[in-house]
Amino acid sequence: MDATLRNALRAATASPGDAEAAERLRVARQRAGYPSLAEWGSAFGSDGAGVADLLDQVCEVIAAQEGENDGASWIGLFKLETGKYLGLTACCDFTGWG
Repeated sequence: MDATLRNALRAATASPGDAEAAERLRVARQRAGYPSLAEWGSAFGSDGAGVADLLDQVCEVIAAQEGENDGASWIGLFKLETGKYLGLTACCDFTGWG
């Protein structure tokens, strides 16, 4: 991890509600070549298990299938900055995310 990204990550972690720090981290991740997972946020942001926070640590998308409402599930396999792997599935119908 380069120094710019490391500093942006520290600033965003120290000030979780700071929109400017979050934007600097987003830009630093983009410049470092990290994948953008913005479209996955709503799929995994309401799970209650902190998965949305883990998506910010993704450094590689190994495999991903985009889902659709009332249809196929969202499925992904990701590598995290820590070297660990994360596998996720989510579905959405008229009652919400599951």
